[in-house]
Amino acid sequence: MVLAIGLLVDDAIVVVENVERIMHDEGLPAREATEKSMKEISGALVAIALFSVTIIAAMTFSVVVALTLTPALCGMLLRPTAPHRKGFFGGFNRFYAATERQYRHKVVRTLRRPLIMVSLYAAMGVATLPAGATASRTEAVNKQIVDWFLMEEKQNIDVVFTINGFNQRGAQNAGMAFIKLKTGTSDPAIFALTPPSVPGLGQNNGFTYELLASGGTTREQLGSLRDQLLQSAAQSPDLIGVRANILPQTPQLQIDIDTSKAVALGLQLDDVTDTLTSAWGGAYINDFIDRGRVKRVYLQGDGQYRSAPSDLDKWYIRNSEGTMTPFSAFASTRWTMGPESLNRYNGSASYEIQGQNAEGFSSGDAMNTIERLANELPAGTTGAWSGLSLQEKQAGGQSTTLYAISILVVFLCLAALYESWTVPFSVLLAVPLVYWVRCWPWRCAD
Repeated sequence: MVLAIGLLVDDAIVVVENVERIMHDEGLPAREATEKSMKEISGALVAIALFSVTIIAAMTFSVVVALTLTPALCGMLLRPTAPHRKGFFGGFNRFYAATERQYRHKVVRTLRRPLIMVSLYAAMGVATLPAGATASRTEAVNKQIVDWFLMEEKQNIDVVFTINGFNQRGAQNAGMAFIKLKTGTSDPAIFALTPPSVPGLGQNNGFTYELLASGGTTREQLGSLRDQLLQSAAQSPDLIGVRANILPQTPQLQIDIDTSKAVALGLQLDDVTDTLTSAWGGAYINDFIDRGRVKRVYLQGDGQYRSAPSDLDKWYIRNSEGTMTPFSAFASTRWTMGPESLNRYNGSASYEIQGQNAEGFSSGDAMNTIERLANELPAGTTGAWSGLSLQEKQAGGQSTTLYAISILVVFLCLAALYESWTVPFSVLLAVPLVYWVRCWPWRCAD
């Protein structure tokens, strides 16, 4: 509503100001000045209206008023008057005229020194680049981390040790913390992850690379090649936090079924697997209605009969003769190590490699490096990008074109608005200057 009112009044102001200017500069009566003014600015008024498509209704009404009522009122109400020489308005006119002369003088001086002004303009653009955090600020953040662990997690934490300015490049805005747990024997690897810039494309910021198995490469061979890639990435100066997005292998209970014995005992193998799946893993039976809500029925063995490997001997299967046969007669258990999940990407066995670019390097540099290291691995793997990295690869090389098209569109709109091919250059080049005025270098550093 405020924007619509402002635009409605703005067109009328354009008409009134231009009529008053012609009356003052050319000494014409109000009617002749109004007719000449409308010949000059009618096209500009229409152009302003067409430029704001989103509020076309308000702009249409504004143009109708500016083209009809406002010119009529100007011709009827405005009268030629002598400029104010005394009083408040006289003083204001003299102040405004002096300011205009000074501004015109400075603009002329600037145009006469193009090399100096262009150099100063470039220097101001460089001066706006933000600086990194200071060492004292890094130390304050590390202190907050120590306080949080020693207060909120004091029942689990023994010692917290932090180092300021410690990373691969020795920057003062980086730090590292070492945490000793009170209990447990595991050595956890902790990574601080930044959320992705585009929600839904990945789980964190940085690159996501898929190491794929090719040909007859087994999962074990692919895991060995993955470890080689991680070792190479850890030694690269332009990569940090490179890791495989998978948990380490965990203990798993392996149940070995002697099918020959099971068949000899008159058992159906389908009955064996169904009983084992339902008793230890659970099986869906049907639905039922409870107080107006549909609930599911699952079948599963009681916890005390499936909590230890020896509990397998407590389960029986009915054979073809109707007698019950224990699992111990044809099955045995043993512990093995294996992954919690097996990942695949584009139909191939894969390991997802995640990481970030080190300070001073771009995400494109990091992606090129991890791709080069993957290509240096022995034969048996291929690679692919996913998440934000895939989008970045697909959009790679288009940023320059997009910026050029955007600047061209803005330039053409400004050229149509001002009916000039030179004024848009001044408007576009003033954008960095405005940013420098609003954000001084010492404020941008914060």
